[in-house]
Amino acid sequence: MNSASELVPLVLLNLKGCPETAAMAMLRKAFGRLCRETGCWRSSFSFEAGATTEEPDGRISLAFAPRIDGSVSRVMRLFLEKADADGAFGSPRHLHPDSYGLNMREGGMRLMLLPCATVAEGDRLTADLELEPPETGMLDEIPQAVAQSGAEAATALASALLAGQPGRPWSDRATAAEQMLEYQAAKRRLLLRLGNGFTGADSRTRLEFIEG
Repeated sequence: MNSASELVPLVLLNLKGCPETAAMAMLRKAFGRLCRETGCWRSSFSFEAGATTEEPDGRISLAFAPRIDGSVSRVMRLFLEKADADGAFGSPRHLHPDSYGLNMREGGMRLMLLPCATVAEGDRLTADLELEPPETGMLDEIPQAVAQSGAEAATALASALLAGQPGRPWSDRATAAEQMLEYQAAKRRLLLRLGNGFTGADSRTRLEFIEG
């Protein structure tokens, strides 16, 4: 399979009268939910900290704009390398998960840090990220590796959600229930593969499941 759009005919298989556009939109939503529930789309991003801002609650914040394909749903791990007076970086230090978080604002995403993180302008941070498809965009923008690994589960979930829509020509409660059960089973199989180290991605888009 080369792209997620190839799954559309499978979604429409048991949904008589459902338009292709509705299936494509629901598939995108299904991949988003699958990514959030399994953490199957992950990547890393390193950057030098810019100017920090002290927040009213005592935390510090800095702009966070990772150059990645998907939307950030969670920062799984954050590593800090302090810069010395000569601009050289020290050994990476794993920051405690309770010391950081993300905040979406009108001006963009910001990384929120407790003062104990001791992050200053010029330090280098490396974030291990959990991703999902952006809310808007084309179905084929989902990376091939993510589409391939999540094909079975996402197809079943999209079918279940569409069949469960009330008052539609393709509404079918029995199909919705059956496909939702298939989604749960396919998701468990995906988690098992990810837990055993399955990967179908290149070095920029990592699919892995790490107990954390």
